[in-house]
Amino acid sequence: MSVQKSGQKSESKIKIYLDEDLDWNSLIVALKIAGFEAISPRQVNMRRQQNTDKDVWDFQQLSFAAEKGYTLITANPKHFKELQKSWQRKHRPHFGILVLYKYNDPEKDMNPAQIAKAIKNIINLRLELRNQLYRINDFKY
Repeated sequence: MSVQKSGQKSESKIKIYLDEDLDWNSLIVALKIAGFEAISPRQVNMRRQQNTDKDVWDFQQLSFAAEKGYTLITANPKHFKELQKSWQRKHRPHFGILVLYKYNDPEKDMNPAQIAKAIKNIINLRLELRNQLYRINDFKY
């Protein structure tokens, strides 16, 4: 993971778009309490249709987030790491991808409040989000 510092002031008012795998009411509430604007696929009528290929769907999710100026948050690191590489090769801009690793272990998994806090930590470090991918778990402190 390369870390790039932003020349801009820290801004906790980034717009967050949750991938469908993190479309939890509790996470939306935690993000809003932390001061973020957060929306989910169901709020914007972007839920995946059963016959839609997962790779195509993830591309559509990132495209939507990029077009609307949202940082995308997902618990699907494999697909979005590949999308990040593909978008970099094609010089396609986006507003950042934050990936959450889930371990199915209560000691390691992050709850919604911890996820919101970790994102605030990323913002407070003034890391550049545009066109970058970060692991949310790395900022749990």
